[in-house]
Amino acid sequence: MRILKLTDRVEGTLLAVRKRGDLHAEKVAAKIVRDVRRRGDAALFSWTRELDGVDLARRGVWISHREIEKAQKVSVQLSCER
Repeated sequence: MRILKLTDRVEGTLLAVRKRGDLHAEKVAAKIVRDVRRRGDAALFSWTRELDGVDLARRGVWISHREIEKAQKVSVQLSCER
């Protein structure tokens, strides 16, 4: 591991690398959300298998009533913030 002195130039370089990483992550996340909106559960199962190595089609998906209620509350809160 190399320790760098935090100069303006080093700071700028580090922030630029971080920003590129953030933009890439946002693009990937947006692609996944679009796909799930378009293809529904099939896309969810496909992405989970690809990214997590879990085959939800085999294992199934079960969501409790409590989890659904929590998600609805978050959704309502987000809608009110906009």
